[in-house]
Amino acid sequence: MSNVTYDREQTRRLQPLLLSIGKEIRERSAVLSFLVGALDELDDSEAESPAREVRQMLTSEASIQRRELLKTKRELEELGCSLLRRSPVTIHIPGTEDGEDRTVIWRLREAEKGENEVEEIHIATQTARGR
Repeated sequence: MSNVTYDREQTRRLQPLLLSIGKEIRERSAVLSFLVGALDELDDSEAESPAREVRQMLTSEASIQRRELLKTKRELEELGCSLLRRSPVTIHIPGTEDGEDRTVIWRLREAEKGENEVEEIHIATQTARGR
């Protein structure tokens, strides 16, 4: 992870990118959960049946979803951010304000119509002065 920190304005400008990444994480996580559930329901005793082909297809697609989720996590790390949770998508953004380190917890949540689907929490963590 890089040692990037963001002030309030930089954090605000980062929001559209985080929204895009967050939605991708949310969608891929939902697909992965569905695939894993479908795999769990397949009968293992039917080794030579059509279920075998279905299992291979589901396993392959689940692998693709995991790989793409890993790519989005790395993309966040390149920005200096980190993924804290996949559901709801919760991202840590390191920041500074008035010479103090601060943490921004950015959360993508399911929004009702007309509501903002992004929640941002600012937390001052420690003073950077005199280091």
